[in-house]
Amino acid sequence: MAGYGASISVAETPLDLASQSARLAGLLEHWKLRRPHVVAHDIGGAVALGARLDSGRAFASLLLLDVVLLDPWGSDFFRLVADHEDVFGAIPEPLHAALVRAYIQGAPRRPLDAEVIDALVQPWRGANGRRAFVRQIGALADDGARTRELVGRLGEVDEPALVAWGTDDPWIPVEQADRLAAALPRSRAPVLFDGCGHLVPLESPTAFGRLLRSSLDANTVPEGRAGTIAQA
Repeated sequence: MAGYGASISVAETPLDLASQSARLAGLLEHWKLRRPHVVAHDIGGAVALGARLDSGRAFASLLLLDVVLLDPWGSDFFRLVADHEDVFGAIPEPLHAALVRAYIQGAPRRPLDAEVIDALVQPWRGANGRRAFVRQIGALADDGARTRELVGRLGEVDEPALVAWGTDDPWIPVEQADRLAAALPRSRAPVLFDGCGHLVPLESPTAFGRLLRSSLDANTVPEGRAGTIAQA
């Protein structure tokens, strides 16, 4: 997604959820994917559901992992940065890097290797990374109305859906898993990853890989062209 990872840019690319959803819908059109399987994590959930509902494009299936959608969402630190963008945008690089590292280290509940944490922190380093980090949080901070709109339309999502969550997610309460599954017409009971936080694919990669494979196998569409889109 624009504004994240290798797609961080100094350009003033809109980073709000509606813009990200429009980009995803356009990307699916460009790739000529008629019914992709969509795997979405964190804000990728709102982005994927927005692309589905705004464009009317059918998916083959949805796997929604610890997604941003239901209220409340956003950690205390997230809201603090959103309320003080100018201050956090001016923090010296060494302090910014330390803050980002502490923020990311607070997401999992199982310890991650230092190299993994380094890789997650790296895109947000330097002047461009610091600016991008603050800007993407600021862009999302005012998107509560957008996520509430999507929640009100979840009854329109008629694809097979599976909700999965870390039981100890410190950013988005696990209680939301049951609420989200209940709101999706074709969702079964949520799958919970015991003892995991917000970064399940890194905290329990083998178990998550099994779930992903079984979900895709169960929802494979034999005809037409299908693909898998990961939003994270």
